[in-house]
Amino acid sequence: MKRVIAFLIASAWMIAPAWADFDTGVVRFEQGDWEGAIRELTPVAERGDPRAQHMLGAILLTSARSDANIGEAAVWMKKAANLGHVEAQVELARLYRIGLGVPQDPGKMVKWYEVAAGQGHVGAQLLVADAYAFGQGVQQNFVQAYVWYQIARTYWGDLAKNAHDMVASQMTPAQISKAKNLVSARLKDAAK
Repeated sequence: MKRVIAFLIASAWMIAPAWADFDTGVVRFEQGDWEGAIRELTPVAERGDPRAQHMLGAILLTSARSDANIGEAAVWMKKAANLGHVEAQVELARLYRIGLGVPQDPGKMVKWYEVAAGQGHVGAQLLVADAYAFGQGVQQNFVQAYVWYQIARTYWGDLAKNAHDMVASQMTPAQISKAKNLVSARLKDAAK
């Protein structure tokens, strides 16, 4: 038991600097010291912290002075997105949409918007609904558009309602029934 406690204490001591480096990186960024922020955040990002990876990617994108910086920023965004960081997922989708640091790829754009939308990102919910409604990066699918517009209505109100109604007007009663069942299932899953 003493060994377990000693191990936990030692582990906590080793983890603490990772948090401190992240916090210091944030402070340096807020002070406008981007180089200092990059220096502080890089080791934390390399250790697999998705917050640091996202922030490092964002700083590199914002301060990009070369294609190499943009490419490196995209790499960090991908790492954070793959670890579930929702803002990195949205940013990575945007990078795929415009082809910045990654090849332009509407399919990957929709994939990442949909992953973020599934985590409750309200902007991504509307964007993925639009993608399905207009066939941008995916096969046009009014059922999926309906589902995402319905979910987005909670946050976007009339904007999503109008789009939702436009899509519904293009659907058969069977498609609407299927979409309503999908919305119910998705909302149940989200409530768990």
